Amino acid sequence: MNTRVALVDLQSPLGHIGIINFYIKNLKKNISYIFLNKKIRPYVKEKNINFYLYEKNIFLRFLNLISVCNYLISKDIKKILFLSYEVKFFFLISFYLRYKKITFFLVEHDTLNLKKRFNFFLNKLIDRSAIRLVYTKNQYFFVKKFFRTHCYITNHPIIKDNKDLSKLYSNTNTNLNKYIKKYKGFILIPSRFNINFSHLYSFIEKNKNFLFIVLSKKIKILKNVIFIENIRENIIKKVDAIYLPLNDLVYHYRVSSWIYKSISYNKKIILDNDFTYKFEKKRFNNFIFNTNMCLEKIIRNKINTKKNFIKDYNLKLVNDLKFLINNKQLERWPSG
Repeated sequence: MNTRVALVDLQSPLGHIGIINFYIKNLKKNISYIFLNKKIRPYVKEKNINFYLYEKNIFLRFLNLISVCNYLISKDIKKILFLSYEVKFFFLISFYLRYKKITFFLVEHDTLNLKKRFNFFLNKLIDRSAIRLVYTKNQYFFVKKFFRTHCYITNHPIIKDNKDLSKLYSNTNTNLNKYIKKYKGFILIPSRFNINFSHLYSFIEKNKNFLFIVLSKKIKILKNVIFIENIRENIIKKVDAIYLPLNDLVYHYRVSSWIYKSISYNKKIILDNDFTYKFEKKRFNNFIFNTNMCLEKIIRNKINTKKNFIKDYNLKLVNDLKFLINNKQLERWPSG
């Protein structure tokens, strides 16, 4: 065990529980201390986890994180992997970590967003000793251009929701069987935010013979559109494809976790002709389709992949991440 590396995610967004569990399971032998938000305790089965109360007040949250950092420093931790971070005050944390000679990694999610100008300004204040981990080349070039710090590309895990995640959802009793005779297939639209509505309604309009299942209350309920409060595994298994009408301005510098979840369930993914489509098509050609294609042809298409495709993909990203966090050449302040 590497006794000098810690993993911290005091935000622990509920939407990231699958990723958090994945990293803990695969990195636990390389990490000494793990600190997570107390609210996700029911959804994490691994032992030896420190669950911490993360306050609602921003000043108290800052003190919470400083407290955790001080504890880790007292235990001679030299590297910290932050699975998420709060842009509003992390620049202050970064100065403190630099002062204490701690090497730290930041996993970038929706933190490289030019539309959030104030957050972007604060993000630029984060000390340049930060090592940023991103999921795409666009994010990589973005970091190099605006932050001028070390940056590495890692892959997003391909994972299904674990069984414990079902505790998050109320019962979803939508019976799709009653729609089978009326529609040629079922298309799930799981996007709740950052939706390109013009593309969305255009796609629904030209495919009236398909039933669209939506999770966002912002989407109009039309004749071939039904709304469900949340999504369970039984619904994902029944749909023929998953359509993601992403706002290209937002997703130019982030990825959609639904792409990787869809692949884990062996589902076809339909995207508009935007940056995400071009990026993911090169990586997952058999899974990715364009809205310009005939939907009936997309549904009839068979997905052909190598036997251990997902296992090999996840194993590589884990090994790459282990190499990064254990690489002595990346230590900002090597010791001995």
